[in-house]
Amino acid sequence: LAASVVLLFMKGSPDHPKCGFSRSIVEVLRSSGVAFDYIDVLEQPELREAMKRYWPTFPQLWSEGVLLGGLEDVRGLAQQGELLDALRSSTARERASLTLLARRAGSGPHLSTTATS
Repeated sequence: LAASVVLLFMKGSPDHPKCGFSRSIVEVLRSSGVAFDYIDVLEQPELREAMKRYWPTFPQLWSEGVLLGGLEDVRGLAQQGELLDALRSSTARERASLTLLARRAGSGPHLSTTATS
């Protein structure tokens, strides 16, 4: 996580996504002009299982070690005009992460949105 400013954990690659959610999040990022690195979780099953402790599904978008969420969360940030701010500003990134936690608080076990790598 530390090696990339913006990192997408996805199924497949940006040019060859292997699920509709991964394809859609790539479209959101590209249409917003976001440069990002990616990891294909299908090629790294151990990593895929480890990442589920932060978020149970894929894709997952991380910025400087902070989870911004999955497709719906990232799409929402883009639609509200907040995606680029969340990627560029640590304050906006933390606000987006806290909003994500608050929205998800009642939907299952507590999930951390900050990696400790």
